[in-house]
Amino acid sequence: MTSLPRIGKPAANALKNIGVTSLEQLSRVDKESLSRVHGIGPKAISTLEVELEREGLAFRKHEPLPFTPGFIVFGSLDCNNAPKREIIRDFAISYVEGNKYGFVMTCDEDMSLNILPAQELQGMQEIHQHLLKEKHDISMLDLKSIITHGKEGAAYGSAVTTKGESIDLAWFIEFKSHKKDALIDQVTFFEVR
Repeated sequence: MTSLPRIGKPAANALKNIGVTSLEQLSRVDKESLSRVHGIGPKAISTLEVELEREGLAFRKHEPLPFTPGFIVFGSLDCNNAPKREIIRDFAISYVEGNKYGFVMTCDEDMSLNILPAQELQGMQEIHQHLLKEKHDISMLDLKSIITHGKEGAAYGSAVTTKGESIDLAWFIEFKSHKKDALIDQVTFFEVR
């Protein structure tokens, strides 16, 4: 792993707070998202871009999302014409943010959510209320992997809170049908702190 260059204390602290400590990790972030992080200005981004080029790396291409989350998102975001992968991506971001708009776009109204080890919720309204109550102040979400096959899918990632706490997250998903635009019907979720 290649260390980050000197970019000033505010920018270095901002990157540390979102869990980015190397140029390889930085290459998974796009410039547009990075510019939204408090403490990272144009000069720091320019310095980082030069160092990435020197190492044969680059910022990731910006992948537009259907909504703008209140935190930086990076990782497995490009969906390469895979609609279910896109649905899982948008669901995972909405889940972490407690974004009702994202749930309406991705989930069946009567979906069920099993939160391991022992909590089961039924229906979008109950699930959304739970997520708002249990919401963490997130500064970064890294979606490391999203896979789909037929009627099933899964996503794995990690989040960093504004206090610097790291949380590993995983969703195991069942869609309503095999159709490419099917909504999410059941989710099993767990987190590790």
